[in-house]
Amino acid sequence: MSKKKKKQLDLGNLETLSKFPFPDEKFFKPPKAKKKSRLIKQGKHKAAYEAYIRWSATPQEIREPKTVKEFERIWKLPTHYTTSSFVKRPDYFEKKMKYFWDWVMDKFPDVVHAVYRRAIHNSTADARIFAELVSKRMESYAPKKSTMTPFVMVGVPQEKINALFTPEDYEKAQDAEVIDD
Repeated sequence: MSKKKKKQLDLGNLETLSKFPFPDEKFFKPPKAKKKSRLIKQGKHKAAYEAYIRWSATPQEIREPKTVKEFERIWKLPTHYTTSSFVKRPDYFEKKMKYFWDWVMDKFPDVVHAVYRRAIHNSTADARIFAELVSKRMESYAPKKSTMTPFVMVGVPQEKINALFTPEDYEKAQDAEVIDD
């Protein structure tokens, strides 16, 4: 017999099965967790990440620096680090939209004032835009409309339902005849 065949165990035989070397309890333990280098690495450029989000949320015409390369150079980041790391973070787009809307709302009073000035000087398009802005704001102050949901009880006579919703001191109005003169 060859050496390979001698080393093979016959699993059908109980004697050989009892000689089978089972692994010890250390074999079934999960591997040790690696160091928190990944978490540290993400927090490494935290200030640069926040600055990049603010920078990317502003319009391209007013960005300073003008390009991603310049931004990475100023913040001493590796080339393409912003697109390979920052943009792929799960909270990137949420934070970017928050900063964008903060920027828009910061500029909104100036825009409304510019529209108002042009509306005064007989610009009908700007007057329409200004009126729409004002009406939208007035709608937000309007009282909310109440809605009624129909109530139906199957198998219950209408008189019993009416009795549930009729106040105790309620007197039914008598039918009056209208006389035409």
